[in-house]
Amino acid sequence: MMAQLYGQTVAVGPDRDEAATLLLRNRNVDLFILDDGFQHRRIQRDFDLLLLGNDATGSLLPAGPFRESKSSLLRADGLLFTGSQNGWQALVDGSRACTAFIGSLQPVVLVGFASNHWKEFPLTLLYRSKIVTVTGVGDPRGLYEIIHQWEGELVETLEFPDHHMYTARDWQQINRVARLVDLIVTTEKDSVKFSAVLGRTFPIYALRIEMRFEDTSKLGIVLERAIQLGR
Repeated sequence: MMAQLYGQTVAVGPDRDEAATLLLRNRNVDLFILDDGFQHRRIQRDFDLLLLGNDATGSLLPAGPFRESKSSLLRADGLLFTGSQNGWQALVDGSRACTAFIGSLQPVVLVGFASNHWKEFPLTLLYRSKIVTVTGVGDPRGLYEIIHQWEGELVETLEFPDHHMYTARDWQQINRVARLVDLIVTTEKDSVKFSAVLGRTFPIYALRIEMRFEDTSKLGIVLERAIQLGR
C-alpha cells in the first residue's frame, strides 16, 4: 500500500538490518524511513520522531499500552502529538517545544475498484448511506468518527483482530451482513488484504487518510538538519 501511494521502494522483513542491506546491494538509497523503529536499537538513526497518541496514562506491556517507560521520551529527537496533547504536556520537558509538532489524520477520498482499475470517489458518498464497516486494525474508532462526521449511518461494525488476513469464509460473512446496506467501508490497509484474497472485483470502499501537520515548514527544517548531520 505504501509503495503504491508514494511510488517508493518498501522493504518488508523480520530482520530490518538484512532488509536494508539487501536494498543497498541493489539500488542507491538516500534515506531510510523506519516504521515503528523507536525500540529498534540495532539500526543507528539520525532522527527519531516519536508519535504520542490518545493513551497518555498507563503501565508498560502487558499491564498497559506502553512499550517503554515515559523517561524514554528524552531519547526522541522530535515529538508528534496525534492525540491527547494536554494529557502528554505534563510529561514533556518544556525545552523540547522547538521539536514538538501537532498532527492529525484527515480523510482524503474513498478508494474502490471500478471498470477494471482503482478509482477515487468523493467522501460525499458516505452522506446518509447505510454502511457496514470491516476492519482488522488496532483501533478502528477513527474510521467510525469520520463516517459519523459525514452523516453516514453505521448499521454494523465487523471488527477482526489487528493484522488479520482475510479469507473467503470471512467474505461470505461480510456479504451476509451487508445485503441491506449501501456501502461496505474498510481501511486502505485492509483493502490490500481483500485484494490478495478476492482479486480486484470486491465491492468495498477503502477510506484513504493522510497525516496533516500544523506547521510543516518547521518539521521540514528540523528533518533537513538531521539528515545533513547524519551525512
